[in-house]
Amino acid sequence: MFFFGCIVILFSSCSKSGSSNSSSNWSVNGTNYTAATVTYIATGGEANLSAAATGQTATYANGLVFTFLTSPVSSEQVLITDSMDPNTAFVTVTKLSGTTFTSYMSGTSNTKVSINLANNKVSATFSGSLWLHNVTNYSDSVKLTVGKITQN
Repeated sequence: MFFFGCIVILFSSCSKSGSSNSSSNWSVNGTNYTAATVTYIATGGEANLSAAATGQTATYANGLVFTFLTSPVSSEQVLITDSMDPNTAFVTVTKLSGTTFTSYMSGTSNTKVSINLANNKVSATFSGSLWLHNVTNYSDSVKLTVGKITQN
């Protein structure tokens, strides 16, 4: 259910106007994306940092979501995993092409996301790359690298 909420948040942020958040960028299988918007929403003890790529339309969209299973209250590092344990995070990449929606999610890893809280904004990044798997076809995977994602 929370995963569905991530998707709703991601695509609702696509319709927001504003300038590109050029400091927020990521790469999926070597294709680079720059965020048009980055939103941070914390509810019920969990939080999402959602980035929607520039160039979004009603039938084409790319996005990235960091879901923190415990809302960060200070700058810290948390493990990216699929355990759904408190004080961990997972990462989702989504793609809409025409009427085809594909979602990739992180699994168990040794990678930690660095969360920074400064000037009333949240940012997240991790070193290296992370493999994400298609949520409906585990054998389909993508390689994610992240520059830094910073809330608008």
